[in-house]
Amino acid sequence: MLISKVFFPRLVLPISSAISGLLDALVGLSFFVFLKLLSGSSFGLDIVALPIWLGLLLIFALGLGLISAALSVRFRDVQYITPVFVQILFYGSPIAYRTAAVPEQWRGFFSLNPLTPLFEGLRWSLLGEGDVSLPGVVYLLFASLLVLARGTRVRGCDLNFVTWRGKRAGGRRRALLGRCLDINLFDITVIA
Repeated sequence: MLISKVFFPRLVLPISSAISGLLDALVGLSFFVFLKLLSGSSFGLDIVALPIWLGLLLIFALGLGLISAALSVRFRDVQYITPVFVQILFYGSPIAYRTAAVPEQWRGFFSLNPLTPLFEGLRWSLLGEGDVSLPGVVYLLFASLLVLARGTRVRGCDLNFVTWRGKRAGGRRRALLGRCLDINLFDITVIA
C-alpha cells in the first residue's frame, strides 16, 4: 500500500532484485577467481568479455523479471509457475554440461534457447573452453533486448490495468492486457 500512496517508480523493485542477483554472482565469481589463482591457473584475454556476458544476463533476467512481476499482479498463480519455469530453463540450458554433449540431431532445437550462447560465452570467458559463435551472440543480444522491451511494455501496461476500478473495467482490462502481450488470451472468464 505504501508504494501506491507515494510517488515511487515501480520499475525500481524488479531492477533492484536483478542487481542483487548480479551482486550475488559477483561474490561467487570472486571466490572462483581466488580458487583459480590458488590452483596456479591463469586467465587469458577471454576474461575481458566477462562483463559483456554478465550484462546480457542482467538484461535477459530483468526482462523476464518484469514480465513475471507484471503477470503476477493480475494472475496469482504466476508465483507458483515461475519456479517450475526456472527449473525447466535450468535443465534446458548448458549450465552443468557443454553444448557439445548434446546429440547432433538435437543441437538445432537446443540452440533455440537464448541462454545457450550466454552460458557457452560465460564458460569460454571463465574456463577457456566453450563454443562461441557470432550468430549465437547476435541471437542472444536480439532475444535479450526483445525480452527487456516486452517486459517494460507489459510492466507499463500493468500500471494501467491495475488502477482501473468499477464493474465495466473488466472488459477494458482484458483488452489492454491482450494488447500489451500481443497475444489473444483466449477470452478466459477468470480474468474479469
